Amino acid sequence: MPIKITEVVSGTANGVDKLGEQFSKEFDILLTQFPADWSKGKYAGHHRNLEMAKYADACIVIWDGKSSGSANMIQTAVNRRLKLFVFTVI
Repeated sequence: MPIKITEVVSGTANGVDKLGEQFSKEFDILLTQFPADWSKGKYAGHHRNLEMAKYADACIVIWDGKSSGSANMIQTAVNRRLKLFVFTVI
């Protein structure tokens, strides 16, 4: 069954988040951004991931197998029982 992407949710980080933002612009898809507030400390990224998981219906993660932020997003999506698609790039 094809997946219809109606909105891109981005954590605004460099790398894959920026690619998702570019994808949304190229295909005229709604973009919602959740930048982390790093003034709140080292867990700002985890808090941002939770906010994105509360907002989204599904989660697509392109992961290098090392990023702790992506690992946290995957675990958060699992905990929130989102539809989850993980693509591991080595």
